Amino acid sequence: MIKMTKREAFKLAQEALSTIETADADRAWTVIQNEIDRLERVALKAKTTETKADKAKAEFRQTVLECVADSADAVRATDVAKALEVSVQKASAALNALVEDAALVKFTEKRVTFFKVATAE
Repeated sequence: MIKMTKREAFKLAQEALSTIETADADRAWTVIQNEIDRLERVALKAKTTETKADKAKAEFRQTVLECVADSADAVRATDVAKALEVSVQKASAALNALVEDAALVKFTEKRVTFFKVATAE
């Protein structure tokens, strides 16, 4: 079975219709183009709309950042997980995302990974 997106299928249909010289083919080509445009609008909206899950992740990351900031020392993912009563995996994912966002700094000492708030230098 060949997998194909709707957009790819519509483009293929348009190519086939472009070889036919009738008014019906032209109308069909226009209908297909309108559907392709609709699919692109839906895809764009999906990319730019923040979902409930996105909001929940952002809120949790803020909570993690506050937890790290409240600590006098650098913390481990295990420390954050215990403080927030979540899994180490969830805490670690949030910590690493905050490192990517440059809100936290990640470093290793004696094979143990720590996190601390990034300071402006």
